[in-house]
Amino acid sequence: MKDVLFIGIDISKATLDVSILSVADINVIPYHQFPNNAKGFAQLLRWIIKQSQSVMQEHWRVCMENTGIYSLALNCFLHENGIWQCLENALQIKRSMGVVRGKNNKADSKTIALYACRFLDKLKSYLFPGKALLRLKALFGQRERLVDMHRQLQLGLQSLKGYEQELTIDITKQNQDLLKKLAAQIKAIDTALKDCLKEDAALQQKAQCMQSVPGIGL
Repeated sequence: MKDVLFIGIDISKATLDVSILSVADINVIPYHQFPNNAKGFAQLLRWIIKQSQSVMQEHWRVCMENTGIYSLALNCFLHENGIWQCLENALQIKRSMGVVRGKNNKADSKTIALYACRFLDKLKSYLFPGKALLRLKALFGQRERLVDMHRQLQLGLQSLKGYEQELTIDITKQNQDLLKKLAAQIKAIDTALKDCLKEDAALQQKAQCMQSVPGIGL
């Protein structure tokens, strides 16, 4: 245990707030803030190495809250550099640590580091998704945005029916043209989804099993 380095990271859209806890000296918890981008990741890695006090990289335990898209780039960076990481539910951390004084990004990163130290035996390594799964996630996100835009335009057309036709004929035509383009793009996304699944036999099998349940489609 004395050779383990606990690295708590509080993630926001623009920044990473990082605290490091070493069991060798729990009274000193170095803190630093980095930009949440490629340049910031490189700075973070150099800073951890400087603060590691000769603790080997395989004994680093990077812990962070699961923030979805905001943490994805960092997850990729850590994975590419062979650094152990885990994503924990924010509510789980809050409940497990009880009442913690102070509420800001610096305090949160310290709390995450302390949580990782306290529950080391319960931490689970983050299983980084393969490229096919990441592409599926991006495709589904894009499809959701396109469908939402399509829905909004349809509602717009409905609202125009209360006007005299000559007053909105140009707007109606524009919306109809946009709806056709969006429908074609959604169809293209569906094709891309199917092609992506075909490239990964395991994912395709899971998708087929899921779609065998009545009411579940692509």
